[in-house]
Amino acid sequence: MLDIISMITVFFILIGLPLILIVIGGNKNKTQMEIDQDTIDEEKFIKDYLENKKK
Repeated sequence: MLDIISMITVFFILIGLPLILIVIGGNKNKTQMEIDQDTIDEEKFIKDYLENKKK
């Protein structure tokens, strides 16, 4: 049991943590225009999703 927990912990540290840091770092460097465009894209996606869900 301890081996499985250790393997999961090592996997998270080696793979998961760097991915999280890359995502956070990528969002820090966005300009206001990119943030606004992302917001518009997210709103459009949610609107389309809700319309298709009703069908």
